[in-house]
Amino acid sequence: MRVAPFTALPGSQATPAFSPDGSRVVFTWAGEGHGQHLYVKPVTGGTEMQLTASPGLDSSPAWSPDGRLIAFLREEEPGPPTLYTIPAPGGAERKIQTFSGTRPSPISWSADGTALAVADSDPPQAFPAIFLISLDSGQKRRLTTAPASSRGDWNPAFSPNGGRLAFMRNTGSFQIGTLYLLPVDRGGAPLGEPVPIRTDREDLREMAWSADGRSLICAAVGGLVRIPAGGGAARPLPFQDATGPAVAPRGDRMVYTRLFEETAVFRVPGPGYSGTITRLIASRRLNGAPKYSPDGKHIVFMSDRTGFDELWLTDSEGQQTSRLTSFGRATLGSPRWSPDSRLIAFDSTAEGPAKIYLIAAEAGTPRRVTSGNWSDVRPSWSHDGAWIYFGSNRTGAWEIWKISPQGTVPTQVTHDGGREAFEAPDGTFLYYTKAAPTPGIWRIPPSGGRAKCVCDEGVQGQWEIGQRGLYYLNGRDQLEMLEFSTGKRLTIPTPGPPMSKGSGNVLGIAPDDRWILVTVRVRSESDLSIVENFR
Repeated sequence: MRVAPFTALPGSQATPAFSPDGSRVVFTWAGEGHGQHLYVKPVTGGTEMQLTASPGLDSSPAWSPDGRLIAFLREEEPGPPTLYTIPAPGGAERKIQTFSGTRPSPISWSADGTALAVADSDPPQAFPAIFLISLDSGQKRRLTTAPASSRGDWNPAFSPNGGRLAFMRNTGSFQIGTLYLLPVDRGGAPLGEPVPIRTDREDLREMAWSADGRSLICAAVGGLVRIPAGGGAARPLPFQDATGPAVAPRGDRMVYTRLFEETAVFRVPGPGYSGTITRLIASRRLNGAPKYSPDGKHIVFMSDRTGFDELWLTDSEGQQTSRLTSFGRATLGSPRWSPDSRLIAFDSTAEGPAKIYLIAAEAGTPRRVTSGNWSDVRPSWSHDGAWIYFGSNRTGAWEIWKISPQGTVPTQVTHDGGREAFEAPDGTFLYYTKAAPTPGIWRIPPSGGRAKCVCDEGVQGQWEIGQRGLYYLNGRDQLEMLEFSTGKRLTIPTPGPPMSKGSGNVLGIAPDDRWILVTVRVRSESDLSIVENFR
């Protein structure tokens, strides 16, 4: 195999797709001052041809089997994505259907070119499922229904012969996906029920079929892997920082997206305090999920500066940084301190589905606390350190549970949905959010009782509790604090770049609310690489 740059344009190029004869690639290009549009480029080189020019954000292009049309999604504010087609040489666009509400996901043509498989949330507050949309009538037919314990189905892809539809089912979080296959006819109609592809990886994010239909090329932690369509161990491919693979139906070529993303942790003054906004934790990679220790002396955070997600420890000024974990090819996140600042709880897929782990702040060997064939995520501590709260789908739906640090039998806490919880500093209430995209913050007594919604905003991973109140990102991506004593909502100034809403929490509150740590996207770019002799 030979790898070479395919694009070298400023900004971000992503979501590539080959023409049926493998001679051209359509992709998106987002650059300063010219939006995000579709472009087509020959694989043998040449100039990019612009295909679309709308003010909206175009994404997820897919070439029809006969090569005549390109389907794509367009996001226009406000509202969910809309499905369009456009002639491959350029021309008039045709609107097919506006989705009920979901983020963009790859789309795929049925073998006969009459329908498209898409991921959509219908109703809008539901987790996404795979639907089949008729090109002629726009009629939408549901193909999958994810269980309540998952977070929906994404990334549909018809096999090269059109007889199978692969998709991803997100089990623990949007970073944890499992593969499923659905038998279909040439028009995309189901001929059976979805079945999982048994493999040893739980960290799958995007995928494409190999040209011969025998395997799936998947983006995972550390790069691309090849997984047999019949199940089996994943084989790593030598492409690091790679995602969004596209395989040519003919010509032995693959194109993938190479990411250059950088996030940093900034320190901003809490409400009522003065001070300078400071970039506290940074590298040329991803840095986030910051949390102050209760004694205020240290900060734990997550970074992939070694090439993999790991936990790191630094002092309160961002100095004297050291690595805590060495998991390598596994997802992990949501680090949370024990009240005595000695232990850190976090979640990881190191041994299969996400589980809760503990590690000593002075480093050591992580110890798994929860077990079972389900996902346990987003731990936090009770104010006295007697319990670790976490979200779990062990009953078939996401609820808040608690377990002792020694790993006793877990106890269910919520019964109306819940995925992330923080106990008030004085232990009077347990505050929690439900699984995304449901907004709002609820509270109940730690011993159980009637739930009360105390804030209509706040989404898992984007909120935190302090001494003075609830801190959260509102619907306009502004940082707010709902003050306990007055019920007032105070807006808190943050750095100019947008917040990074990645794994774990975006926020970290100092023990006295003097400082707030926020995770900011400093740089987000990508280009495309092409692989010759890919088989």
